[in-house]
Amino acid sequence: MNAFLSSSHEHSSSHEKSDEMSAVSSKAEESLTQSDKKAVASSFSVAAATYESVAGMQKNIATRLLSMQTLSQDKVSALFDVGCGTGYFTQTLSQHFPSSCVTGVDLAEGMIAYAKKHNGQNENGQYENADRMRWCCADAESLPYAGEVVDLVFSSFAMQWCSSLDVALAECYRVLRPSGQLVFSIPGQGTLAELECSWAAADDETHVNTFASQQAVQQKLQNAGFSQAEIVTQTIVAKYKTVRELTVELKTLGAQTVTGGRVKSLTGKTALKKMIHRYEQFRETDGMLPATYEVIYVRAIK
Repeated sequence: MNAFLSSSHEHSSSHEKSDEMSAVSSKAEESLTQSDKKAVASSFSVAAATYESVAGMQKNIATRLLSMQTLSQDKVSALFDVGCGTGYFTQTLSQHFPSSCVTGVDLAEGMIAYAKKHNGQNENGQYENADRMRWCCADAESLPYAGEVVDLVFSSFAMQWCSSLDVALAECYRVLRPSGQLVFSIPGQGTLAELECSWAAADDETHVNTFASQQAVQQKLQNAGFSQAEIVTQTIVAKYKTVRELTVELKTLGAQTVTGGRVKSLTGKTALKKMIHRYEQFRETDGMLPATYEVIYVRAIK
């Protein structure tokens, strides 16, 4: 029996969105080309050394996501961390499931290299849990593993970079054992709406990626074969002193790559000034500029 449950939105902070912002954020989901994937992998590889310095929100999202899975430690003998990045949370997963073989998977070679070097080492430089922590540079849409090999697939803020979320979810379903769980989070439709709206006032190029809606995610889970799923959404509003502070953070995270309808020409100073001027209209009474993230959390059972 299908049991797809959705919760109401939760807000960590709130502000009113204009009709213009809503209209800009309602564009259809776009897919990534192979060149997009190479650009994404390259961008995150370059960001490997700096990523954790600005990844506070991402770590909080991953922590909440882990709390959604309901498998007991003795029921998880193997798990994948898909889109593991620097491996920070792969290490957390290893500690949470101390008897499990944990494999961190990421498309970016630079991230995997960083993860191998910085995770699992004790104060003497020796690797702990090396026998059950593994790393694999691979595409989430083509996992190099046989079917039904893990009990849990964990993926936080990573699958939005896939060419096809449908294919990625189908791959997760394939590698899961019966009754295994997929828990993942992705930014949803409306994420970075202020930035998108501000760029729309500056030129006709695409500067901000589009993201799937909650309804689209639910349908894709059903298409992949998952019979049960819990979907929770959360609105997080980050605050910045300047637009540059936001854009520098996105670059530091490696998340500045625009996929699908990428910018076709260099962005001029005039367009940049227009964007910043438009963004200033969102400045709030506390003197800060908001950046909205609509986070979709999912727990799906095979």
